[in-house]
This record gives sequence, structure tokens and C-alpha cells, in this order.
Amino acid sequence: MGVRASEPGFFSSSRLLVGRLVAKTSDLLRFRRIRRTVPGFTMVPNSVQEGGPSVAFRIRRVAALVAAAVLFSTMWPAIGVKPLAAEEALSDPATFIKGVDISTLQAIEEHGGKFYDGGVERDLLDILRDRGVNYVRVRVWNNPVEAGGYNDAAHLVALAQRVKAKGLGLLVDFHYSDFWADPGRQTKPAAWASLSFEQLKQAVYDYTAEVLSELRNVGAYPDMVQVGNEINNGILHPDGAASNFGNLAQLLAEGIRAVRDTAPPGRNAKVVLHLANGGNNAQFRWFFDNAVNFGLDFDVIGVSYYPYWHGSFQDLKNNLNDLAVRYGKEIAVVETAYPYTLADCDGWENAVRQRETDAVGFAASVESQRLMLLTVMNTVAHVAGGKGLGVFYWEPAWIPVPSRSWDGVGWKSGEGNAWENQAMFDCDGNALPSLDAFRFLPGDLDERRPIGALPAQGVTTVAHEVPALPAAVDVLYDDGSVEALPVAWDAVDPDLLSRIGSFVLGGTVEGTGLRAKIGVTVVPSANRVVNPGFEDGWTPVGWNVSGDTAAVKIDGNAGNPHTGNKALNYWFGSPFAFTLSQTVTGLRNGQKYVLRGWVMGPWPGDTSQPQPTVYRMFARDYGGPPLSVELANAGWPNWQSFEIRGIVPQNGQVTIGFDVQAPGGAWGFIDDVELREDVTVPSWPQDARLSVTSVSPESVRLEWTPAADESGVVGYKVYMDGRRIATVSGDTYGYTVTGLAPGSTHAFKVEAGNAFDLWTSTGPSATATLPFPASSPAPSPSGGTLPAAHVGDENVLTVTPNRLEPSDRSKGPWSVVLPDSLPEVRLTPEALAAIAGNGLRIRARNVTLVLPSAVLRRAADESVSLAVRIRSVVADTDYRMNGPGWGTVSAYDGGTYAVELTKWSADGRAVSLDTFEEPVELRLKPSGLVSALGGIYRIKEGRAVEYVGGRRTSDGEIAAFVRESGTYALLEVRPALADVTDGHWAYEAVLGMVAKGFAEPAAVDGFMPERPVTRAEFVEWLVRALRIGEESGGATVEPFADVPREASYARAVAAARAAGIVEGKENGMFAPDQTLTREETAALLVRAVKAANVGTSSGGIARTFTDMADVAPWAVEAVRAAADAGLFEGGPAGRFEPKRGMTRAEAAQVLWRLYRSAEW
Repeated sequence: MGVRASEPGFFSSSRLLVGRLVAKTSDLLRFRRIRRTVPGFTMVPNSVQEGGPSVAFRIRRVAALVAAAVLFSTMWPAIGVKPLAAEEALSDPATFIKGVDISTLQAIEEHGGKFYDGGVERDLLDILRDRGVNYVRVRVWNNPVEAGGYNDAAHLVALAQRVKAKGLGLLVDFHYSDFWADPGRQTKPAAWASLSFEQLKQAVYDYTAEVLSELRNVGAYPDMVQVGNEINNGILHPDGAASNFGNLAQLLAEGIRAVRDTAPPGRNAKVVLHLANGGNNAQFRWFFDNAVNFGLDFDVIGVSYYPYWHGSFQDLKNNLNDLAVRYGKEIAVVETAYPYTLADCDGWENAVRQRETDAVGFAASVESQRLMLLTVMNTVAHVAGGKGLGVFYWEPAWIPVPSRSWDGVGWKSGEGNAWENQAMFDCDGNALPSLDAFRFLPGDLDERRPIGALPAQGVTTVAHEVPALPAAVDVLYDDGSVEALPVAWDAVDPDLLSRIGSFVLGGTVEGTGLRAKIGVTVVPSANRVVNPGFEDGWTPVGWNVSGDTAAVKIDGNAGNPHTGNKALNYWFGSPFAFTLSQTVTGLRNGQKYVLRGWVMGPWPGDTSQPQPTVYRMFARDYGGPPLSVELANAGWPNWQSFEIRGIVPQNGQVTIGFDVQAPGGAWGFIDDVELREDVTVPSWPQDARLSVTSVSPESVRLEWTPAADESGVVGYKVYMDGRRIATVSGDTYGYTVTGLAPGSTHAFKVEAGNAFDLWTSTGPSATATLPFPASSPAPSPSGGTLPAAHVGDENVLTVTPNRLEPSDRSKGPWSVVLPDSLPEVRLTPEALAAIAGNGLRIRARNVTLVLPSAVLRRAADESVSLAVRIRSVVADTDYRMNGPGWGTVSAYDGGTYAVELTKWSADGRAVSLDTFEEPVELRLKPSGLVSALGGIYRIKEGRAVEYVGGRRTSDGEIAAFVRESGTYALLEVRPALADVTDGHWAYEAVLGMVAKGFAEPAAVDGFMPERPVTRAEFVEWLVRALRIGEESGGATVEPFADVPREASYARAVAAARAAGIVEGKENGMFAPDQTLTREETAALLVRAVKAANVGTSSGGIARTFTDMADVAPWAVEAVRAAADAGLFEGGPAGRFEPKRGMTRAEAAQVLWRLYRSAEW
């Protein structure tokens, strides 16, 4: 598929402009740093036309496959584990590079950018070094007027001194240009534009030597020097174009000679030659075969690898291993990145958006960013022969900054930041947890394990026909390799197959427990076109191409096809014309057909990008008049659909296709061509609405706008919470849903169908929350009571001492019953003094609040009245959890209540008690059963919810201790985790741990249950689940030396250490990133049970394991105790496997059992 080493030449300067062919200036990114390779394009020369300026390119396939996972230690169940390939060897942990490119730092700092770690402003280099970064890469431009002067030699020298002062390694990246240099742009510095070739060679040497000498003179000589940046197509065009490798080699040799000549005595900086497109082995072989043949003296092969542009991890892995073996050089990935969000912080369109992350198969999130970087590092750490030198993350600190003389720190002066969503700091400069990836060291992983199923290529099926699904899906392993494994797909709901549109089907990868996904598109009739999406091979199989055939190629780069993995691409350097056609036979005479096709190309308003002069789709030779439609592009990556209707064959066939005539440099794509029987599907008007016209405590009335269809709408389907609940006739535009629970919230949707049993999938939707019934009599109190008189505000029940009645204090606190009509009780100072020693229980309908004596005593000491307001509120319809992966949040009919405590002084001034002296117990009484996923949640700003407790009491209440005024609700939170669905062995435990905030998802839609759990993760989950250290308000013990104070888990580890739960390793370290073994887990659990005073019981059953002899002596009693308490169960053949690492699912399961023992 790619170029062979014997093939001539690479690209000339004029042809490099194709490197930007899909990145239209105005509507893609306004970020030419990214446009350097044609968003994800990997271009390999196919042939050179002698005597002419044009090169025909073959655009190499880059599979849109990627995922990632935590790379530390082992997983359970241990299925799919394979030894590392024999040719691979581990990099040296002592010298492995964990680097960053922070070339924009000075511009960011001078424009007001600041960096924070745990809320504390710190020097960026200190933050990075503390996370494990040991190297810094900095670019240098000759005269960067377009960048406001930043990244010139003077700025480099200043930043290099800071880097060296922190004890970090330094890589200097020479672009040999006044601005960005990359495969699509290798422009000479303006000062060198008129130099002869010999003068140019001397200028390269002199400039390189001058900059390096300045660095040497200030004690900041680099450890590595990159001679040129992404030089796939050469440097200093046109003289140094790769198509004339002899010239290119001479120029590179001058830069290399300057590095060798300026090195301080006893030091030799490593020389790096750097190419982009890290998954393209053919391109790397071609380049470095030439580099070796021309005798270039280099040490390191540098690689750019962005997962959304440069192929799969398998492509990267294969390339790096081949390079290491073929050339014997060290290998470094000098550029990589991944987005932590799709949000845009500065109003300047981001370089990487959802289209790219969808192609990768891993949603933008902080955890995804961390996992992507870890996977790249682990892949490099296992390069053949131990030649993997390390990895640099590109611009992790490129945050948006306040405007000064320009709009921000963007790719050039006057423009904004298109990279901030790939930084490792948030938009305000706060360090993200993904920085912890830099703590990785080679050797943290000793076995090859599957970590994620990659997105399967979508399938299309005709309505009511079960789709043909692939028998296997590609699975990513934690060493970067990809392997196809069998998959068992979930059953397909027949209702989905009647609805024209798309849905996602899940499946389980056999033997791993991993969940897979595939998109299914349902169409009304079969597509008669052969190879409609150009997925078959690397030529347009089934199609006829006439005219300038060299202009037509098949492109397989992520982010370019409309659907699938490939599209047809056209481009040529000189004027061209071609016709793409296909004759479709076997059609029904007299039947109407419709032809549709999708096209994409540069925006017509961009005058720098030429447009086709003839651009149409046609249908002819069917027995009727030729039909055609004019096509138009709308910019990358904006695909446009065009159609031709009224094709009625008279001869059983039709010829369809595209005519394109264009000037040189014009480009575009064609994809997803369809010829189908013209069967109509109901359609909804643009203003279609589904309205909730009335609600009662147990019912909802729905009414909707009628849909339309040529053959008539014969019915409507009504859905509630994704489940079909009714089908009504086509002349019915309303439905009443009954039998609902008071206070519950539901999502409704309606779809329309026609006589062909074809249904829509885009019907209108609505959400409704049901009210509670009218007030009922309040419950009668038990124990001592506080009768009261109405004083002042008619909505306040005021308690005075002369109304107190004697009570038997042995029965607990005093009680007050609030009628529904009175939401507030107010206790005078005298009443507070009388009851402060015993506490107070305030009861209202379905809710009880128990105030401890400390709260009452504090108010009594201040001689103020204490007002307690318990107000029933309507549950919101849009509660959400803080964090990724959240599915549904439902309110139980026990109600939602606002709890407020206020102190009133004698002169009538009110002071709200936002927080309480001691926790106040809140009890909610549901009308029915509450699932294990239910509990009491505090409603925070923005409708976010936070779990506060869920203890079950003997009288059926759900109780929690709360520490502040606010709104509290009895909710069931059911996270949507793609890899832990109903039927997974740890389903309830994982969902419960995540829903209650004890554990976090590993990605935006997944938990990664088979991923190993680290010691830091487990301790953090344990402390949260058992509320360790809450009473003491935090631990004051000496922290472990390897637990940074700013680490997210530092407080939990300190609390666990103070409680005697963690003791550290033999060397006194905590080893936060090590995988927790099963015997270590047992020891932590047993200590936690004692520290939290949790009662556990096994029902008198003593458990033992067949491999107890393998348990370390210090853990034997803990393993037995944990097993007897029912926290652990045996594995295969009754084995405990004490040395095996715990998985996240196992950790969730044992902690869920322990939590249930404590709360129930």
C-alpha cells in the first residue's frame, strides 16, 4: 500500500500544499499547526510523473481504531493474557523519557496565564516535575514575526535556563523557518530566501551553531537536538524537498555537524530526525532508508503520533518495532496528545472535536487523556530491543489566557487557542489528574492484557431484517497491539428494526467481559449500489473511472469519511477531469428509485482553495431522460447530501455517477452513494411538539403534532423511558399514561408509522414530573412532645418553655410534629435551654430531622431563637451527578425537602446556619421499597447531586447525617456504564459504588472493570465508602514520601494511615500507583472494619482456600477474617490467588459488601 524504499523522490514544494487539502483556512481550525498533515492524512508517494510538476499520491489507510487503559500490574479474570512478543524488550526505567513540549509557556505567562496545583499557584515546571516529568522540548524559529517574537533564540535561551535549573532534560527543536514547519509547510526563513544552495547549507550550520553556542555559554546546552520538525517532505523548500533527497541530506548534515561541533567537552547531544504520521511504516522506511544511504549521522528516530490522525496503536507499534530492528536507533514519540474535553474555552474553534474522538472510540475526558498517554508510553516502553527512548506530550500547558495585544496565545498573533481542550490543565490553569500519567515507569506492566473493545464498523440493514453483524471485534491490548476476538452481540429489539434511523447495539467480547459497540442503521429499502462507501479495497471496486484516473484515490484516514473507514478522494496538481460511474442492473421496471450521494470539500468562500468547475451527480441510460443535480461543497468536514428522485427504469438498469472537472489543486471527497426504491417514510414537521397537557399524582396526558406521509400515517407508538408502552391509530394525537408513581419523573417520546410498517426515529419528546397527592394527616408522635402555640408568622410553629410537658428522657430526644401547613418550627432561647441536653426530633410528613444537643446548646448559649424549616419541594426533572458516565436519576416518592436552620436574635436579625456544629440526622420515609442504588442526595448548584447517606432503619426510613442546610432528595442514581451492564457479575456493586461517589468511572461511558486497581484508588474508595476520618476532620499524620500533598488521593491516604488502615511498604513508601494484591486488600479490609466499627457476619460459615500456603504470613489471618466475613469468595478451584492484582470490578464488589454491612 505504501511506497517502497526503491521508489523515487518525495514531494516538491508546490505539491506540499496538498498537505492542507482538507483543512480549509476559514472553516476548519484557523490553526495551521494542525493543518500540517491534512487532518489525519498520511500521504505516501505512489508515482512521480516525469517531465511534469505533479505527483500522484496514494493516501495510506489510517484505521480509526484506538482506546486505552491503566497499565499497572494484573487484572481479574485473567483471560486473554499473553506473553510479550519475544522481539520486544523493556526500556530502562532509569532513562525513560517522560517529556512535555511547553514552547508556548512564555507567551502564556506574559499574557496573564497562571497554573495551579490543588488550588495553589505554582511554577509550571515544578508542577510537571512533581508529577514525574523529566524532560522538556522547546521549539525555535528564526524570526517569528507572525508569533509576536516568541520562540526565537532569545526566548529559547531564557526558557532553557529555567528548564536546566529544575534538573530537567532539554530537547531543542529546530524548525529552520520563521514559523511553523511540518509536512505541509517547510518555508525558508525570509532572510534565507535568496541564498544559493551552498549559502543555504552554510546558513543552516551557522544558525544551528550560533543558537547552541548561546545555550552552552549559559550552561543550558541541550541533551537532544532535533534537526528539523516533521521533515517527511524535507526542509527549506524547494531546495531541501524530500523529492531531492541528496540536497535534503546535505542540509541535514550541516545541522548535525553544528550539533557535534558545539557540544561541550565530554557531552554529546543526541541528534533526532523527526517525521509525522507515526503509524505509516512505509513512509518512515522510505525516508530513513535514504537517510542511512546518504550517511546521515543521527541517533534517534522521532515520531509524531496523534491517535485521531495517525492510525491505530497497532500501526504505531508495528512501525516502531520495525524501525528499531531495521535501523538499530533509539525511538521517541516526540509529539502526542488527546482531548480531556470537547468544550471551547475561548470561542476559538478547537483543533480536535467529537468527530475525531468518535473515530478513535474513546470519548474526550480527563481519564481518556490519561489513558491515551499511558498507552503511548507503554507502547514505546516495549519497543523491540529496548530501543524505546520515551514520549513527549505536545503542549500540555497551552491554556487560554486573557487578551492583551492580541486575542490570546494562539497559533499566531491575533488568533485564539485551538489546543486548550488537549492541555493537561483546565481553562483556569488548574492541574488535571491526567498529569499523573507521568508517574509511569517501564516495568509497571509485565503481561499483555486486553483493555478495551474498539468501535466496530457500523452496519446497515433493511427495515425488519436482522442485521448481519461481525463475528469479531478489534480489541486493544495494553501494549498497543490490536487483535480480533469473538463477540456475542445483544439481542436486537424488533421495534428498533422498524424505525428508520440509527441505534447502537452492545455486545460482550467472549472470554474477556469487555463490552463492544456497533452502530446499526435501518433503511427503508436495500441499496443497489456496489461498494457504495468505497470500503472494498484501495481502488474503487465496482466503479468505472474514466478520464484523469490519477486524480482519484481511496482515502482511509480518520475524520475524513462520511461513514465507515474510507471515502473516495480526488486531487491533482494540474487541471483534471474524470467521470466516476456504475451501471446498476436488475431493477424493477416502473418502480420509482431515488439516488443519493454525499460530498465534501473546501468552502466556496475560501478563495485560496480552488473549486470544481463541473461538479454534478447524474442518472442516465434507464429508459428515460438523463437526470442530474449540481453539487456544492461546504468546507471540511461538512458533508452535504444530494439526491435525484423520479428515476423510473424501463430497461431494468440505470447508470449513476459523478462528473468532476477542476483546476489544479482542487480536492474533495465522495462517499455513501445510494440507489434505493423510493419508499416513503413518515416525516415530522419542523415545529413538531410532544406536549404534557396535564398531570396528576399517577398519570400524564400527552398530545402531539401530527406527522405526514404520502401513503398516510396509520399509527403512533408512545415510548416512556425508552420502552414502548402503547400504539394508537393514525388519527389519534393524544394518550394518557396511567399507573405512575407520585413524584416520579419520566421521559416520553412518540414515533409515527405508515402502511409499510416503517416508523420514524426522530419524533418529538417531552419530560414530566408527577406531583405528590394532597396533604394527609401528619403522623402522631411518640415519646416526649413539645406542644406549641402559633405566634407571629402564621406559617411558623413557635415553641415556648411554658408549653413544655414532662417526658421520659430515656426514650430519646424531645419530639415536635409539624403539620403540613406549617413548614417551620421556632424554638425560643428559653425552650432551647430546657431541651438542649437531650436533642430534638422534628417530624413532618415522610421526613424526620434529629438535631443533636450540640447544635441546640450552641444556640442556647448565644441566647438566640433557632428556626428549623423543613419544606417539601418538587423534584427536578434534570438532576445529574458530577462526573462522566451518568445515566438516569429518579426521585422516589418519599419526597424532596429543603432543610434550613436559622438563628434569630432578639432584635429580629436572622443568621443562616449554612453548616452545623455536629451532623444532623435526616430521615426520609418512602412509600415503597428502595433499591440498593437508592439513597439520600444533596442537591447542589446546577442540579448536581451528591450522595450523603443511605442507612436503612428498622421502621423503613432511609437515614443520613447531613452537615449543612440545603435541599435533600431520596433518589436512585443509575450510571450508564457501557462496559458494566445488567448481567455483569459485579453490576450492582459497580453501579452502587459509582452512583454514591465512592468510585469514579474510568472513562466518559465506562468503568473498565477488568483494569487493575491501584493502591491509591482502592484506599480512596475505601475511605469514602466508610467515611473514614470524617469525625476527626482530617488526619495530621506524617505523609508518605511518595504521596504528594497535592495528589487527589493524598487526603484519603492520610486518613487511612491515621486510622491504622495503611502502613506502607517495607521501604516506608506507600507505592500509590502499584496494583493492589488480593492479600493486601484483605489486610486493608480487616483493619477498616475495626477502624470504622463495622459489624460483619458470615452466618457462622468458615471459608478456606486451597492455596492458603501461598498467602504471606502477615496476611494469613486477614485473609481468613475477610473470607469469614463474606467479603471474599474463592476463584477457580477454590483458590484465593493472594499475589494476583485486584481488578476495579473486584475492588468495587468487596467494598460494596463492606458498605452494605455498615449501612444496612
